[in-house]
Amino acid sequence: MNNTMRLNLWGFGIVAGLVLVGIVGLILLTIMRPEAVTAFITHTTTLIGLALTAAGVFYVGNKTNERLESVEKNTNGRLHAKDEELARKDRMLLDNGIDPMTGGPLTGTSPTS
Repeated sequence: MNNTMRLNLWGFGIVAGLVLVGIVGLILLTIMRPEAVTAFITHTTTLIGLALTAAGVFYVGNKTNERLESVEKNTNGRLHAKDEELARKDRMLLDNGIDPMTGGPLTGTSPTS
């Protein structure tokens, strides 16, 4: 069982627990204090909404982390080599008097002035 599935099961368990507590509380409150049922439903709905939002945020964060790990594993250092190759080509263009950003000739300013 991978981490994403485990996280989803935990999220489902938390939401199911909140719903169960809400239903039991609603039944007890309806029997004991019927005038407080409306406030209880409002608070229970808010708690379930917060729990669902938190579960969604954790799920998306976990998915993003998995994608980043996948990219790091798949590139295997090749991005660094590509950056070095681009820097080498930029130096070659500068040596030949061409601006690497525009492709035009270099203007008359030097880095030492």
